[in-house]
Amino acid sequence: MRNYEWMKNDTVSIMFSAPDSRKTSRLFRISAILKNEEIDPDRLREAVKITVQRFPVYLYRNANGFFWTYLEKADGMPLVVPEEYAPAKLRRLGNDGSPEIMFIYHKRRLSIETTHVLGDGAGIQELLKTVIAHYLILGGADRAEFEGIRLGDDKPSSTELEDPFDRYHTDEKLPKIQRDEAYNIPYTYDKDYQNHISGLFAISELKAVCKEKNVSLTECLAVSVILAILRTANEPVTKSIIIDVPVNVRNHFPSDTIRNFTSSIPVTFRPNGRNDYTFEEIADAVRGQISKINTKENMQASINSNYALTQNKVLQVIPYFIKKPVLNMMQKKSHTKEMTLIMSNIGNVAMPEAMSRHVERI
Repeated sequence: MRNYEWMKNDTVSIMFSAPDSRKTSRLFRISAILKNEEIDPDRLREAVKITVQRFPVYLYRNANGFFWTYLEKADGMPLVVPEEYAPAKLRRLGNDGSPEIMFIYHKRRLSIETTHVLGDGAGIQELLKTVIAHYLILGGADRAEFEGIRLGDDKPSSTELEDPFDRYHTDEKLPKIQRDEAYNIPYTYDKDYQNHISGLFAISELKAVCKEKNVSLTECLAVSVILAILRTANEPVTKSIIIDVPVNVRNHFPSDTIRNFTSSIPVTFRPNGRNDYTFEEIADAVRGQISKINTKENMQASINSNYALTQNKVLQVIPYFIKKPVLNMMQKKSHTKEMTLIMSNIGNVAMPEAMSRHVERI
């Protein structure tokens, strides 16, 4: 694989590279908690150094070109730093010339923070597993035990760095997923305020609730969020509550890319001015929505529309400094008009036995 000084943004990355908000963080985080040892910073830095040779896209940062943004090779390695701030703090990675990704450690926890400019949750999961594997190998674990993990001394294939939208788009015009106008939770912006609530529960208990209520795990979580929104609203909710659920398009269109290949599905509930719904009533309304929408045809429609936007001949010749406010406005519209909030479920993260012996949870 050639060592490029710059790379094209992928289709999803283009959408996420434009928005510039001082109110909303674009970062997302995935973490691993080790069972029996605190993170050794020096060993982690060495593990990261080995890992990014296998995942070269994570050595890049976003940069502005004349017509579009692009990924440029960053200076040095990704930052490996102790935990200082709240997760996904409102800040910009890569402004100091480093890659647009950060590795953060605190006691037994290893976290990765990045944006969709470089990749999606599925790609970051693979990166995290590789970092953990090399961290354990550097600590004495047997390399042979990590079969199936993309280790740092393996060469990345060209398909791992592809934009799957290039491969799978068609010119067919397919109907888009229809969305209601979304209810927005009222709030007063405070630049110094950021809140995180963490909870931990046994997956077996959650599955038991899902079975009892006859809903999928993601539907159960969405229903719980909708119920919380209704119970905390200070006035009757008349617009639809829409929980936007990201989905992995690889499930319909095979790809081993570590870059972006995602779409989203709206889980919609129409309160019609009532706030006193029960869990069961909401579950009856949303049951089956995800499976009904998460079809190959709908994902093809999403691929086609997103790809067509980036290939629009008028947009292509407009300078980026003019185009950026338009893309910002489109992103803001989609976030305020089409969704109440976003809820990600990364699902089950499969690990080799040698890794699961050391990792408490992801």
